[in-house]
Amino acid sequence: LLQRISPSKTWEGLVGGLCCSLVAAYFMGQQLAPVVSMTHCLWLGLILGFVAQLGDLSESMIKRDCQIKDSGRVFPGMGGMLDLIDSLLFTSPIFYFYLWHFVFA
Repeated sequence: LLQRISPSKTWEGLVGGLCCSLVAAYFMGQQLAPVVSMTHCLWLGLILGFVAQLGDLSESMIKRDCQIKDSGRVFPGMGGMLDLIDSLLFTSPIFYFYLWHFVFA
């Protein structure tokens, strides 16, 4: 995907992540049907799927700049706390903004 920033990220992973995000959004849309429309859920799935990838790549860029491969020490190979929440740091504000301005406006 971006060899210089994160050599292990692939286009297949990007497409797979977006597909999983859309499937999850579809099932959440079925659960939230009276409150949030399916259209909003699918848009959120698509937008948050892309933004989550940006969060992950941004965190990888920070680690690459600091020359740190794994920032975690408790569970080897996990990458640390920032690796676990990098997507949430980017998607949470976007999710809140979307709900506030488009769904519950």
